[in-house]
Amino acid sequence: MPWYLGVSFERYYRASAPWMSVPAIADHKLQRYDLFKAQMEASEPLAPVFAAMERTLRSGNRVWLVGQLMFPQPGGTAPRLAPAPDPGAGWNEGAYLTSWMVQTIAVPPDARLER
Repeated sequence: MPWYLGVSFERYYRASAPWMSVPAIADHKLQRYDLFKAQMEASEPLAPVFAAMERTLRSGNRVWLVGQLMFPQPGGTAPRLAPAPDPGAGWNEGAYLTSWMVQTIAVPPDARLER
């Protein structure tokens, strides 16, 4: 996190564990702002990220978060924005990045991971 760090990560990461950016961007060969913009317009842009995290955790493996981490305020919830343009945030990519980073760190309210 954020998504644009995926370009450098893809270039230098040589381990075998799969990885993805937040939000999931299909091409990390170069900065694909068009793909990021499409994620801003999507109704559930973090669904692939949450699904991959859940599969990984259910299989007994670990999820590592790399990059800038933003935590929700104590007692607060992760901000959720409408597909762009959000009524309050418009096309502010920083607002979307912040929202997605906090949502990724926070346990989704519908998560039911049992031991």
